[in-house]
Amino acid sequence: MRLAALTIILVFLYGTKSAQAAGEESADFSESEVCRAAISTIMGHPVNKVRVEKIARDGVVFLFYIRTEDRTIWSFKCFTEKNVVTWGTADGRWRVDPFDSTVTFFASDEVLTVTEDYGDGSVKKENFTMTELEKPYR
Repeated sequence: MRLAALTIILVFLYGTKSAQAAGEESADFSESEVCRAAISTIMGHPVNKVRVEKIARDGVVFLFYIRTEDRTIWSFKCFTEKNVVTWGTADGRWRVDPFDSTVTFFASDEVLTVTEDYGDGSVKKENFTMTELEKPYR
């Protein structure tokens, strides 16, 4: 009887952690918002300047920003799976090589946290509020 109760508790706890790891707790943030925040974090560009160009039929989000220094357009593609962001330049390769950084996200209390892990022990982490991500582009 104790074993059955322990099993049920473990299944519940594991299921809860799996749901969190799967990004289900980020239901308040759209994939477009997560991708905007991720590109902002990766490129060091203000999130309110990162715009969604289109969302392809396969769910890939295409984004861009205009660099103010030289007015050049920088374009990207992005999708999320569980709590991982996969991205690349719009016409380039996906950043999935073992030597590429890993980008993850987590949502809690209306705050989206994007973390870029470079694999050498250093990380870059940015927090975004729902308000920041809902603001119109300026």
